[in-house]
Amino acid sequence: CEMDINECHSNPCQNDATCLDKIGGFTCLCMPGFKGVHCEEDIDECLSNPCVNNGECLDKVNRFLCVCPPGFSGAVCQIDIDDCSSTPCLNGAKCIDHPNGYECQCATGFTGLLCEENINNCDPDPCHHGECQDGIDSYTCVCSPGYMGAICSEQIDECHSNPCLHQGRCIDLVNGYQCNCLLGTSGVNCENNFDDCASNPCIHGDCIDGINRYNCACKPGFTGPRCNVDIDECTSNPCHNGGTCINEVNSFRCVCPEGWIGDYCSKESNECKSNPCQNGGTCEDLLNGYRCTCRKGFKGERCTVDIDECLSKPCKNHALCHNIQGSYLCECQPGFTGGDCDSNIDDCLSNTNECLSEPCRNGGTCTHYVNSYTCKCQPGFEGTNCENNINECTESSCFNGGTCVDGINSFTCQCPVGFTGPFCLTEINECDSHPCWNKGSCVDSLGTYRCICPLGYTGKNCQVGVTVDQLCQHSGHCLNVGNTHHCQCQVGYTGSYCEVQLDECDSSPCQNGATCRDHLGGYHCLCLPGFAGERCEGDINECLSNPCNPRGSLDCVQLINDYTCV
Repeated sequence: CEMDINECHSNPCQNDATCLDKIGGFTCLCMPGFKGVHCEEDIDECLSNPCVNNGECLDKVNRFLCVCPPGFSGAVCQIDIDDCSSTPCLNGAKCIDHPNGYECQCATGFTGLLCEENINNCDPDPCHHGECQDGIDSYTCVCSPGYMGAICSEQIDECHSNPCLHQGRCIDLVNGYQCNCLLGTSGVNCENNFDDCASNPCIHGDCIDGINRYNCACKPGFTGPRCNVDIDECTSNPCHNGGTCINEVNSFRCVCPEGWIGDYCSKESNECKSNPCQNGGTCEDLLNGYRCTCRKGFKGERCTVDIDECLSKPCKNHALCHNIQGSYLCECQPGFTGGDCDSNIDDCLSNTNECLSEPCRNGGTCTHYVNSYTCKCQPGFEGTNCENNINECTESSCFNGGTCVDGINSFTCQCPVGFTGPFCLTEINECDSHPCWNKGSCVDSLGTYRCICPLGYTGKNCQVGVTVDQLCQHSGHCLNVGNTHHCQCQVGYTGSYCEVQLDECDSSPCQNGATCRDHLGGYHCLCLPGFAGERCEGDINECLSNPCNPRGSLDCVQLINDYTCV
């Protein structure tokens, strides 16, 4: 029994295991992936469920194999395959990855599984009278002649520009118009007008050719259908205060009674304005006359007579009297002095009379003192010898912009247009002269007036007679309004007589720096690059054409008239 039996001799270990003989037994060293006494059991590596995302696990020797479902890959199916990596979506669409698939979110204007189809915005056809051109999420209507608008639904009014002349009636047609001319006119646009003035029917006026008629624009001072009646401007009694009115051509002349002046004898005559009082006399204005208050030494109606003061023998002590203008001068006998030689000279003193040299000017009175004198000045003068004329003008002398002119002890105001009075305080009512003819209503304004003319007359003074159908210009319609009229203007014109063409560009309707071009009854905007719309209010989206690469990128940033790719 000393021999050890080799239990490995029978190859008890399976699956390439190594057998180790022991006394009375053996041990199997198993290969990786097997277990058991005889290494007969294959270890199942799939028991731990290593495959994710529903992958199928296949057990192998000492390993496992994951069979991944569609859309996943990797040793344990852990990688989600990006189906968007090939950029399958077209025309700027957004690709959204899904397990084993993707979804395309199309940009506006496209459809289809891959957004490969441009939606036809022309189906159904939106253009009423024109051809539809499909765009990207838009369409453009190319209108047939005679139509306009976004969908060509508006018929162009060829009569809007008033093509028919001489008040011809315009009938709008499709892509055209027809003029129905008044009597006396002809032509496609009624442009031919018969000259009704050829016979020179207006006697004292200009002939205005009308439609199958004429009108006479009379020269000032005449009226009547043929301007053959001289207007008597004296019928309105324009001369006031007993003035006599003499009618003249287009005017009148007032012969004023004494004491009144002016075109209408409405101003009292200021007889003092001519300075009738002489030798410093003061003038007082009276109605139809004046009164002079003379300075000492003068008399007479106009202070022209020099009073001979020597007649009253004012000189004393046998002095010789000399009459001078406005006064007298005493030539004293030796030993006497004084204005009247009434002072006996104290031969013990030496005192010269400075007044003898007549130092006081402008009528000033000299008073003699010992070795001096003083001057008492006339009103309006000042200074040691009354040599300065006092300026009576101050900032508040004349009102309403009047100019102050200094005089002697007085001032006068030169008033601006529209004011009168000594201090320019009175506003002149220009309507007092009755300037509006033919029963027109006068509205006074500062320095001017405005006439509201009755129906049938026009002009600054309502002096021009016109027919009702020619009062309003540019085919305006005349309406009776009480004792006057009102012009209802055609589109594109304004003013009292529809004489002013409206400029629709004045309101600046064009936006974003566009240039406005005015036309009759409307306007047109010339847009800067990058803008569109009737008023250039729309910013063109340059990204709609998918300019950025790679194709389909959504990273296009719109700018003004440009784009940038980020």
